[in-house]
Amino acid sequence: MEIFEEEYEYAPENKVLKKYYEINKTESKLYEASKLIDTIFFKTYLFYTDTHFDLNNELDKIIEQNGSDENLVYFLNIFRDLLLYKNYTRLLSLKGKSNE
Repeated sequence: MEIFEEEYEYAPENKVLKKYYEINKTESKLYEASKLIDTIFFKTYLFYTDTHFDLNNELDKIIEQNGSDENLVYFLNIFRDLLLYKNYTRLLSLKGKSNE
């Protein structure tokens, strides 16, 4: 007995959602690509238990160790950028070519 009809096998394309998670194919600015990756890794429910959770734990440790340091915000931003460029998810289990 099939629970769902065949049409439920594949989700239809969501054009409204797609505009938030698709980068222009001609985009050449690193900042724009970084912004999109940051959103996907750290601001979506898809990776919350993976990358977002790890980020929050590490940021808490940095705050505990450097809470009174005048460069705290700098340390937090550097760590976030490092995680952004070096991280790979357990969901995808893939690394970028620059991380191999």
